[in-house]
Amino acid sequence: MRRASTMRLPSAGPPPAPPFILRYPRPAGTVSAGRVVSLDGSSAIAYKSTVLQPLQLRLLYARTGGERKENRMENGTHRSMAKAFRILELLGEESPRGLAEIAREAGLGKSGLCRLLKSLSAIGYVVQAGERGAYALGPKVVALAESYLASDRLAAVARPVLRDLALEARASAHVAVLVEGKALVVVKEPSPELIQVNSRVGAPIPLHASALGKVLLAGLPEAERRRVLRGPLARFSDTTITERRGLRAALLEVRRRGFALESGEEHPGVGCVGSPIRDLSGRWIAALSISGPLRGTPFRLDAGRIKLARGAADEISARLRGSPARTA
Repeated sequence: MRRASTMRLPSAGPPPAPPFILRYPRPAGTVSAGRVVSLDGSSAIAYKSTVLQPLQLRLLYARTGGERKENRMENGTHRSMAKAFRILELLGEESPRGLAEIAREAGLGKSGLCRLLKSLSAIGYVVQAGERGAYALGPKVVALAESYLASDRLAAVARPVLRDLALEARASAHVAVLVEGKALVVVKEPSPELIQVNSRVGAPIPLHASALGKVLLAGLPEAERRRVLRGPLARFSDTTITERRGLRAALLEVRRRGFALESGEEHPGVGCVGSPIRDLSGRWIAALSISGPLRGTPFRLDAGRIKLARGAADEISARLRGSPARTA
């Protein structure tokens, strides 16, 4: 396989993935179960960083509950757990990584980092890569990811809806949630088209430069939105919104219309339609999107695709509530 297109790199940070991948069409009606067709033919990468942040919330913060622990030994244990999860998150974002790079990104000393890596390696969550001193995620992470995908109700409900949506819209379909200030894809159904968006389950999505992110931001209270958006807004293309006043106006429009549109703000030539998934009270708890190249495929940012995205989001919302879907 070969890359069908390239994109202009941001001014800082590691090079992003290309916006498109070239693949052979799947038979109609098959289910990918969250897997991603990668350039080397491996699908395991789809699971490697799927659940690191959700697991951090479920296994670490949900259990501690922010309670103050007077026992110093318990405090030390919790700090070590947080450091271990941070290592897993870094390796989930990019693997393999060298010892010096992990230490720098995690803010850890090399001696303490080596002890944590040795412990994680002993239980199968980290493995040494081919290069000396380099580390990658281990096979235990795959098992955790599969368990999360099997047990998560949102993923289970959304998957069949996304399968039908991708086939009808001729685009990749995603569902994302907000975790610790980041939009994370939890379910993906690839487009049936030969040229499609290069995305994967577990990948973070820029909040201010994507339809998924704008829907998630528009659903937050103002104070929470300001907390999530602290720091500069990165520019990915000429159309990326980097001024807070402009972003606030765009989010007000998303809230008013009930959907978001994005054209080339993250990847030039890529379009996206986003729509909210609601809970019983009407709160926006997740975001659904359809996205694809605006050239070389049938996908367009038109009224038909907007209706499909909103209808699918309403269907998932209704299934989560256990009630019939509303008509779009």
